Amino acid sequence: MSANYSAVGGQPSPYASGQPHYEESSGFITPHPTTKRTSNWVKIGVPVLILVIIGAIIGGVLGSRAANKSSDDGSSTGSSTSGSSGQAAGSQAASIKLEVGRFATATNSEYMIPVYPSTTNTAAFTSPTFVNNNALAWPKDTFQPSSPNVLKTRTDRPTLIAPAYKWHALPALIQADPYLKGWNDTIFGNATTYYALPPVKYNYDGSSGILDNSREIKMRIKAFAYTYRMTNDTKWQGVTQLTTSVGWWSNDGIEGNWNCVCNSGLTLGSLAILDDDTTGVAKQLLGLTVPNALKNCAQAVSDDGTWAETANYWYFGTTAHAEMSSALLTATGSDYGLLDTNSNFDKTGKFHMYVAGATSLFNYGDHGPNKFSTTANSMLYYGDKYAQPQYVLFQREQYDAAEPWSMFWYNPTISGAFWDGLALDQFFDNELDQWASMRSSWTDPEALYVAVKAGKNQNHQTHNDLDVGDFVLDALGTRWAGELGSGDYNSPGYFNSDAQDAERWKYYRKMTEGQNTLLINQANQNVAAAPTVQHDTSGTKQGSSTVLDIPSDSTAWWSADITSAYFDA
Repeated sequence: MSANYSAVGGQPSPYASGQPHYEESSGFITPHPTTKRTSNWVKIGVPVLILVIIGAIIGGVLGSRAANKSSDDGSSTGSSTSGSSGQAAGSQAASIKLEVGRFATATNSEYMIPVYPSTTNTAAFTSPTFVNNNALAWPKDTFQPSSPNVLKTRTDRPTLIAPAYKWHALPALIQADPYLKGWNDTIFGNATTYYALPPVKYNYDGSSGILDNSREIKMRIKAFAYTYRMTNDTKWQGVTQLTTSVGWWSNDGIEGNWNCVCNSGLTLGSLAILDDDTTGVAKQLLGLTVPNALKNCAQAVSDDGTWAETANYWYFGTTAHAEMSSALLTATGSDYGLLDTNSNFDKTGKFHMYVAGATSLFNYGDHGPNKFSTTANSMLYYGDKYAQPQYVLFQREQYDAAEPWSMFWYNPTISGAFWDGLALDQFFDNELDQWASMRSSWTDPEALYVAVKAGKNQNHQTHNDLDVGDFVLDALGTRWAGELGSGDYNSPGYFNSDAQDAERWKYYRKMTEGQNTLLINQANQNVAAAPTVQHDTSGTKQGSSTVLDIPSDSTAWWSADITSAYFDA
């Protein structure tokens, strides 16, 4: 099904509405009639207890769990299955992937999340791995410069993200992989839809500039360019390459999505025209953007993998980071440290998986503008580059996976199910965010999901709320405790400061009263709050089946002393 954005058709913009349809990007699997099964858990116990004694304690307890237990933290399941038996299992799963098809049978049209079949047939639901099968793999890139230079690009074309050798191999891989085939069909459908639309109407949105315009144009250009390259039909020619990067990209200390977005746009634009630029501007910019991104963009991930702004701004930051590093790698032979200068960047895929609940994200803080071309497909890129197959397996089921970057970032040797061996609980302890994710299943549409946070009320690039103690709750296919999301970005003083007396904290969606947490004397929380947390879990992991046999002793808890967030506690 092609993308549908009401703002494109001239209807009122859903900007900052909080609707999940406008928080993500395009494409989903048309739902098929399914038989509703009885929930695997009968009794839900989720005491979220808030006590103010010496401190305020927040506890989240999950009483229903999956069958397989383990004592580790459930981070990566590894880049390959160990031993000959593991390779055999991976090869078997790969050989039947066309017969099995895509794991998700539909997309929930309300929350836009994948719907998995209720089955104990685990033939393809093996441990995440990349199998050693040349018939399924991309050819090796012959462009391997011994001394990569950001000012020396490959001689063949295209240079950025999708080099010629991948275009040549793509048709055969599409026929061998149900995900590539489905995405290809969706991209063609989207291109046809976009072609019939009127040109994007220019709209200057105050301090946000033309972000929506830029991302919508980028979304269309990518679909048109892909379709032209695959068909050689000149109908799709005539589109214009767009590079817009404005603002404070050159400043140090801005470790967030805006630095990534600006540096990435300037880098891709400069690489694209480098050999034809007689002004020297492209060379000059490449001498600035790469080192600046290393100092700032690449540092936006905390040591536990959490994106330092919000769960939604992770999309904008990682899309830009992945595009920039991928373009540098394909065009010049190196990412110049963008992937590894922050030794914890490989953990950010885990953050994204655990911040995704049974219905939607733990979407604290600002949600950002419409995403359009911004997706979570950096997961496909990171999964391949960091040898984290579960990232790839998780993202390939999502409805925003169907777009051109996926066709080149996806490693088709992937095999297995992301949930096999994946811990149900995860705790993120960096003091900037301090949050927990607890659930009863990765595949049950009616699963219980609780996410709760403490963390600091400052240093999130002015995208956070005064929300120490905030939580969300999913159960029985519904979000019972949710978030209000962004306010109006054009409101006076919305982004000016995160100080105690900032205008931002006078808006209901940003003040403490607008959050799922304690409100004392109708006063906002202290921006200098420094909460502490404790937690534990039985370490339960989901097995290969999507149907869970829940043990009675599976549990998790998380508590926070949030006294410092209140002036009168």
